[in-house]
Amino acid sequence: RDGEAGFDIRRNRHMLMQYRQMLSMVDAVTCSTPAVKDAVMKEVTPRRIKVFPNMVRFNDYEQVDIKESDKIKILWQGGAAHFEDFYPLREAFGNITKRYPQVHWIIWGAQYHWVNELMPPHRYTFKDWCPYNEYRLRLATIGHDISLAPLQEHVFNKCRSAIKFYEAAVLKNPAATLAQSSGAYKHEIQNGETGLLFNDPEEFESQLSLLIEDTVERKRLAANAKDWVAENRDARKLVPGWVAYWHQLREIRKRE
Repeated sequence: RDGEAGFDIRRNRHMLMQYRQMLSMVDAVTCSTPAVKDAVMKEVTPRRIKVFPNMVRFNDYEQVDIKESDKIKILWQGGAAHFEDFYPLREAFGNITKRYPQVHWIIWGAQYHWVNELMPPHRYTFKDWCPYNEYRLRLATIGHDISLAPLQEHVFNKCRSAIKFYEAAVLKNPAATLAQSSGAYKHEIQNGETGLLFNDPEEFESQLSLLIEDTVERKRLAANAKDWVAENRDARKLVPGWVAYWHQLREIRKRE
C-alpha cells in the first residue's frame, strides 16, 4: 500500500523502471555470478554483459596461527534474511549438540530464539555485527574448524555468491565448508574435494557428523578449498582481466 508505514507500490514500480532504463543505457553491465547475469537478462538486454566473480585478497585477512583446541568450533553466520535457510535445520543443530559434547557453536549476526532452546548457553558464543575492517580480523581469530552455508533454492538465493566458502579458505588454518547444494555453492564447490554439500536436513546432519568425527578429512577438504580459491578467486590474479576488459571497452567506445 502507499505511505511511509507500508510498501509503496507506485514508488517501487518507478524504481524498477529506472533500474531497467539505467541497464539499457550503460556501455556494459558486470555481474558476480552467471545467475545474476540471467536475472538481468530477464529484465533488459544491455549492450554488453560480463560475469566477473567476487574475489578475495589473501593479504586482507590476518594470517593468525590459532592454537589447536579440543573443541570443534562450527561457525554459523548470517543476517535475519537467512531465517528460512537455517530454520529447517534446527533439529539437526539440536541433535549434533547432544551427540558431540566437543562441539562449540559460533553464532555471528542474527540470533534466533530457537537456538537458545536447543543449545545450552555454554555450548555457543554469540557475536554481534561489527565494522568491516574489524570483521576480517575477527574472522581470522575465531579459529573455527567448520563453516556452514545453508541456502534454500529460490530466485534471490540463486544470485548470491559463494563468499562464505572463499572466506573460510583464506585463513591461516582454513575451515572446511558445509554448504547447501544450491546457488553458487552448488556450482563452485566440488563435493568431497573442496567441501561438502547437502540437500536436506538429514544429509546436513550426516555430512556435519562426518566433518566432526574425521579430522583428517576435514583438514584435507579445507586445504583443497584454499588451493582452489587461491587459483580461481584471488583478486591479484583476476583483477588484471577486469582491467584489460575496461581498456578494451574504452577502445571500442572510441571507435563507436
